[in-house]
Amino acid sequence: VMAQAIQEFLPARRVVAVDVVDRYFKTLSVETRVYDGQRLPFDEGAFDAATINNVMHHVPVPIRADLMREVRRAVKGPVYIKDHVATSSLDHARLTVLDAIGNIPFGGQVQANYLTEAEWQALAEAAGYRIAARFSGAYRSGLMVLAFPNRLETTMRFEPV
Repeated sequence: VMAQAIQEFLPARRVVAVDVVDRYFKTLSVETRVYDGQRLPFDEGAFDAATINNVMHHVPVPIRADLMREVRRAVKGPVYIKDHVATSSLDHARLTVLDAIGNIPFGGQVQANYLTEAEWQALAEAAGYRIAARFSGAYRSGLMVLAFPNRLETTMRFEPV
């Protein structure tokens, strides 16, 4: 759905949605690809930018840097990442519940390992990026913000170094 919105609202020449499982809505008009989790099916520098939405916490820790290096190979510009930041075991529990609510109805992955600020920084550096900007908005209000504080959500711009 994010890829569809990018295609509709931004001046992008080509938008492709990529995942390791084909769970794409049949109503999408964007190009979709399933890949093997190792090598993205694109030439080096094929894209000007990329976005990764609520994915990295589902990627096994030992291969996160490899994934980001593979993104770096296929994308010559910035990578916009929307994901989560955990600072405590309570945050991990909160995010696990939030992930279950968001993923189980769609058959998505529930197993997750949420990153701390330091882990995000280390991941960026390991893959040849710097975190050039961060944003954390007021996504929730009322009782929901007590259960799931807005600080758990983050959006970052990874710039190639």
